[in-house]
Amino acid sequence: MSKDSWIQDDWLWFWGYIIDGEKVCRDGTFRKLVMSYLELGYTLINGPTVPFDDPQNKITDLNDIEKAITRACNFDQRNNKLVFWRPLFEFRMKLYNHPTNVLLWVLDTDLDLILGPNYDAGEKNIMEFIDLIEVVLETIPTDFGCLFTKDSPPDEEDVVEGRIPNVYPITYFSNKLIEKYKEQIIRLGPEINIEICRGRMITLSIKGILK
Repeated sequence: MSKDSWIQDDWLWFWGYIIDGEKVCRDGTFRKLVMSYLELGYTLINGPTVPFDDPQNKITDLNDIEKAITRACNFDQRNNKLVFWRPLFEFRMKLYNHPTNVLLWVLDTDLDLILGPNYDAGEKNIMEFIDLIEVVLETIPTDFGCLFTKDSPPDEEDVVEGRIPNVYPITYFSNKLIEKYKEQIIRLGPEINIEICRGRMITLSIKGILK
């Protein structure tokens, strides 16, 4: 994978796959995740963040927060994406339920927000984005995850069968997958290689993501 292929259409997208993930919404796990982000200082936004420096459409009432969580778990509703904001930064999260019973969660943010208004905040904000991914992985049992690039993520069926085509710029392997790719990971010499909950997250290069 060449470094100039790491960014997809000026967005960063991280895809997480959960085999048999239907219970994530039923057992309160997803609600716990949302509350974790709010405790970290993020605010839910109702629709587009307008104006961006001081949104007037913040969701602060607990009943409205609960409604937003319920809406996010309604896979038949197209507008079920959650928007989280803090000054100078925002990210979005969406759940998809695949016919194979694989639950797909997606975190995304705009590359311009990663770089910052003066194009000098990239590495700091990439680390924040990685921290946001870690919060999900620590809360929701995930089987595989990767940064979406022009080398597309695997199909849900491939994850179920344990067929992972690439080690991506940021990749999460559950413990049942990590042994299969251990030698390849060692050869790549990732900048970050950390144990998280039930697996390991690999980041090849922070600066490489921004190139």
